[in-house]
Amino acid sequence: MSAVVWLDEALEDLKSIGDYIAQENANAAYNVLIKIKATADNLSRHPEIGRPGRVFDTREIVMSDLPYILAYQITDRDIRILAVMHTSRKWPDKFN
Repeated sequence: MSAVVWLDEALEDLKSIGDYIAQENANAAYNVLIKIKATADNLSRHPEIGRPGRVFDTREIVMSDLPYILAYQITDRDIRILAVMHTSRKWPDKFN
């Protein structure tokens, strides 16, 4: 089992998502963040579960019940969460 590591940019995405949803409903924000984190945690057991990513050397999990995509990278040492993006956002050419 590999460790799941959140990059700072992905943590900022999580904070932004939570803050935005919490403006209307704090409980909904909490539930969304829990689902996103649970999806990321599942990668430690099933790292290949996501589809090949649009950015080279990445993978993506489309969250079926949420409008978010989790972008990640599998390395020899860990699984790196690169971004959590709303499906309506323009996809970047690369992740930092």
